[in-house]
Amino acid sequence: MDQMPGLGFIVLTPAGAPDPRLAIAGCRAGALGVLNLEFSDDQAGALEALATLAAAGNREFGVLLDTEAEELFAAVIQQELPALRVVILAGPISGVLGDRVAAIHRSGRQAYISVTTLDDALASQEARADAVIAKGHEAGGWVGEETSFVLLQRLLPRLTVPVWAHGGVGIHTAAACYVAGAAGVVLDNQLLLARETPLPEAAKARVARWMAVRQLASAPCSALRSGPTRGRACPSQRKSAALKPR
Repeated sequence: MDQMPGLGFIVLTPAGAPDPRLAIAGCRAGALGVLNLEFSDDQAGALEALATLAAAGNREFGVLLDTEAEELFAAVIQQELPALRVVILAGPISGVLGDRVAAIHRSGRQAYISVTTLDDALASQEARADAVIAKGHEAGGWVGEETSFVLLQRLLPRLTVPVWAHGGVGIHTAAACYVAGAAGVVLDNQLLLARETPLPEAAKARVARWMAVRQLASAPCSALRSGPTRGRACPSQRKSAALKPR
């Protein structure tokens, strides 16, 4: 994985059933692979997936947990996995946050907090989090009203801890986050068509069709002047024509 000097990358697995394959691939590519257990209710499966990630990832990795999932949190923290370096807490900020961060630190790991507002970010910093993740509404799960880039710019001047960006990150926006001062970016849905994704083939096909339609809708007119679309109005032209008074 080609990285900008000083910009970190997190590869986050899809929420739901614990499947470490994408995180393993992320680790092997040089990123921080993170197993997403935010909505997991299968503790045995979650711990098995963590063990698989530890054995196959070949480097340090992380895990994402719901702040309120007390039993799963306790079970994960107690695991003797030296390569488990980062624990990310997600979900609404609550009164247990300080205790969770302290427990993570006692286990010798770093605590990152996923936030959707400035107030949550300030509360996370006060709780002695090692970093916060600015999660925009482009991401899945708990989100707020702002995009990741707008939220990132809101947090950076007010925080002293590193800030990561999560949501809608692509080739160009990753560079923008880097210039703005982000410590790193989170990749999740961007990798749903990767070979290691747990999505079934039918779901992959639907995602691929949606992405193709989206790219066509946003393509410049010059890109549509050859091939099967030659002679047709581009999407922006059709939209403009529809708005003209008759």
